[in-house]
Amino acid sequence: MTYERLRVCLICEDISLPIDEGIKKFVDSVRTPLTQRAELLVLSVGRDRSVPESVHSVPANRFLLSRAVWKTIRGFKPDALIYVPIAAATRNSFLRCAILQRYAPGAQVIMVSLQPRTYGPAARRLIRHMGPKLTLVQSTNTCDALTALGVRAAVIPSGVDLNTFVPVGREEKLTLRKKYQIPPHRYTVLHVGHLKQERNVLLLNRIRSEIDCETVVVGSTSTPSGVEVDVTQTLRAGGTHVIDHYIDQIAELYQLADCYLFPVHATGGAIEAPLSVLEALACDLPVVTTPFGFLRRAFTESAGFVFADNDDDLVFAVERMQQNTAQLSVGDMRAQALPFSWDAIADILLAALRHGGNPGVSVSTHDVVESVV
Repeated sequence: MTYERLRVCLICEDISLPIDEGIKKFVDSVRTPLTQRAELLVLSVGRDRSVPESVHSVPANRFLLSRAVWKTIRGFKPDALIYVPIAAATRNSFLRCAILQRYAPGAQVIMVSLQPRTYGPAARRLIRHMGPKLTLVQSTNTCDALTALGVRAAVIPSGVDLNTFVPVGREEKLTLRKKYQIPPHRYTVLHVGHLKQERNVLLLNRIRSEIDCETVVVGSTSTPSGVEVDVTQTLRAGGTHVIDHYIDQIAELYQLADCYLFPVHATGGAIEAPLSVLEALACDLPVVTTPFGFLRRAFTESAGFVFADNDDDLVFAVERMQQNTAQLSVGDMRAQALPFSWDAIADILLAALRHGGNPGVSVSTHDVVESVV
């Protein structure tokens, strides 16, 4: 079946450079395949910032009340607006959806929320009336919670650039370790994400001290809130290699590693379908992770993908992974990332736009998830 190309406006409060944080990466990554499938206008609304080419920076206040935003959207005449709030689906994000709907009365409005939020009694009563046609979230728990509040919701995963995040051979791995000053023959455990206590990154120090290995943490530095100085200092004091500046070739850090660790327990510690786990898998790295958000639903345990509920089990799982490297076959882990291309995520968004606004068409959590996994 062929469809007429939709006119889609993709909106986020912050798509500023560098693109090194989960929500910004989601928006920036999905816009390329959307451009190939739709007439796309991408807006970074709020403060004036340096943005990628083809992204338009438009001034607005915190509620997106802005004549400039209104004129830009009305001039584009969109069929649909996709709003990805930097603060996820807060009460005010639902209010912004209502405002965006006023800017384009004939368009569908869909919100994509990459983290869960809680609501007080007043907000629970309001959001069902202010909400968009559909809210896409990243776990069945969040979807069910919003559905219980009367919000139409479904699940969408994150994606991964399968051309950038690729495995490398042993010689290339050693070359990259030399480049980043990592001992060439030591088992190396990697984590990528905010240098914050709530991400449980200090566990890397414990792993380094209890297991004969190197630990590397690559921190997101695009916002001051992404870095806690005392966490960075403690990591370095414990011997963990900390990279707290922007790395353009971030795939190289996955490629030099032997194992990826996602130790986050806190619900708000990351987006619910962590990009870093998909990027690690695409580079054919084995993964040790908490049963976080979308991960438990999307993946099953195997020799190269292990869930652990607490820190002791995470440490033990990394140690076992180090001991059982020979059990892993080349390509096994990358195969698990293949369904999550950004092309697939763009297709889910467009399918949601084509069907989500039609009261006669059901968009269920399982339909959306199963279309990818």
